[in-house]
Amino acid sequence: MLASLLAAAAVFGLRHKERMAQLESMSFRDMLRYTAEGRDDIRITVGTIRDGKAEYTVYGRDGEVLPDTVYEYEIGSLTKTVTGALICRAVSKGRMELDAPISRYIPLPEGTRDPTIVQLVTHTSGYPEYYFEWEMAGNFLSGRNAFCSISREKILSRAAGVRMEDRDYGFCYSNFGMALAGAALEEVYDKDYTSLAEEFLQDTLGLEHTRISTMDSELGKNWAWGEDDGYLLAGALVSNIEDMLQWASLQMEEDPEYLALGHQPLRELHITQNGVRMDAVGVNWIYDGALGIWWHNGGTGDYNSYLCFDPEEGTAVVILSNTAPGYRIPATMMGIRLYQEGAE
Repeated sequence: MLASLLAAAAVFGLRHKERMAQLESMSFRDMLRYTAEGRDDIRITVGTIRDGKAEYTVYGRDGEVLPDTVYEYEIGSLTKTVTGALICRAVSKGRMELDAPISRYIPLPEGTRDPTIVQLVTHTSGYPEYYFEWEMAGNFLSGRNAFCSISREKILSRAAGVRMEDRDYGFCYSNFGMALAGAALEEVYDKDYTSLAEEFLQDTLGLEHTRISTMDSELGKNWAWGEDDGYLLAGALVSNIEDMLQWASLQMEEDPEYLALGHQPLRELHITQNGVRMDAVGVNWIYDGALGIWWHNGGTGDYNSYLCFDPEEGTAVVILSNTAPGYRIPATMMGIRLYQEGAE
């Protein structure tokens, strides 16, 4: 999901090519108006935290300001930041170790790839984004989420058959790697991911409107998921702007304190694609050294999102959109521009 979102929106026609060529000179408002142009159904909610104050605005067709309705959005791979927080909690409680091999928590046959937890959460395990399963073909033909109905058992079975060299690997964004890390998390707590995530979010953190998708959000066009899907922890959460601003605030305050572990640079990257910087990676958070922000984004079939925060300045930006990741200008590009404008 992140890999596809790092690219600018797909090119549709000459006029779009011209606009994309002007991307560097476009303001946040320019990007917003262009993305929302001519779309009656569009709802882009933009939130900020500055000087201790959280606020948000909802935009519709052509960037028009709408009433401040709190919509529910699929947040895609922002789910991974919650999975990362659960792993940080497990580490702080002595249930997991970042440097431990995955085989400490789930059984793997001798000779298979046995990466560490830190390799999985920093996407340096050597695993690809995903492995093809036959369910994906059926999902494609039926128009469903590609990862639907791929069970935890299927993930573990695939991992048991992977033969790779035992060496350092470069950054490769891997939903499969995160699914495997999540399977280990389920094992150490003896709970399914849905129970773990929702108890943590709603009971521990008070994020009452962040939950595993039940395919019924009011903006519609939701991804299908199965109850036992192994990829739930990589991209199945839905949330709203109030909860995501609170999530950003908790990250900046590092409350609970184990959230601080997620903001430690574990691997240096120094990658820049289309103006999006990845200088280091922590436990499922990416660091932009030029702006001094930690960030992540997410995307599903008809939604894309972005969250960044600067713990030193106490500022954050959240963008939630009911547009596909490749539609015109994605939330990531708009979010970076909005943060830059606020920092000037």
